[in-house]
Amino acid sequence: MIDSGFALSVMGNHELSALAYHTPDPDKPGEYLRKHSDKNTNQHGQTLKQVSAADLQSYLSWFRTLPLYHGELSYLQ
Repeated sequence: MIDSGFALSVMGNHELSALAYHTPDPDKPGEYLRKHSDKNTNQHGQTLKQVSAADLQSYLSWFRTLPLYHGELSYLQ
């Protein structure tokens, strides 16, 4: 629906969290933007168990295309 122009999407907190969990911290070699603590790893655990590495990378790439917000929407005016 998004690709066809019939729906809009924005990045939510789960998408942002997943991106941060899988993105290395450029200022701290060996660390990630979201720490790999037990709590954070448990939160992502089911996703990591159910999604192949290739699919995960595809999803993360798509998440990166999502805007954080949409400006004024004509149908709301």
